Amino acid sequence: LNPNSGIINSMLRLLLGAGAPVLNIDTMAGLIFVQSFTNVPIVYLITLAAMKSLDSSLEEASRVSGRGVLGTFVSVTVPLVRPAVISAFLLAIIGGVGAFEFPFVLGQPGGLHFLATEVYFYAQQRVPPAYGSAGDVSVLYAAITIVCVSAYIWSTRRSFKFQVVTGRSS
Repeated sequence: LNPNSGIINSMLRLLLGAGAPVLNIDTMAGLIFVQSFTNVPIVYLITLAAMKSLDSSLEEASRVSGRGVLGTFVSVTVPLVRPAVISAFLLAIIGGVGAFEFPFVLGQPGGLHFLATEVYFYAQQRVPPAYGSAGDVSVLYAAITIVCVSAYIWSTRRSFKFQVVTGRSS
């Protein structure tokens, strides 16, 4: 998706002509698109375990009691999978904030600046290196991580209320 030499853009120019719209991966939308692919597997694996252990008889009981599909989803399914979804979401945020490779490779040509690339530029690209400024930005990383972990602990502190102990019929 590189605007000058990308395979997809070259194919679009061949098919639609020289004035075809060019897709640019070196933008914020392109960076989010690429970064989302790295988060999908871990989010899937974390939420899969919660979804597999969900007892369908609870949802069936809610539906038989007169709740609709949306009501069942909100009152039964969401509370049971909330800890897993929140942990996957926060893990994706922490991983995204701490990622260096995509912001550096895709953001630098597009003129985009991120925390990870700023630490690199302060410590490696400036003469003399500004280690103090790099440390300041790194403290911001720590603060974001502490806030995310605290949010996770706060949101799952009462998850014991939603533990379900049932027997499975053979």
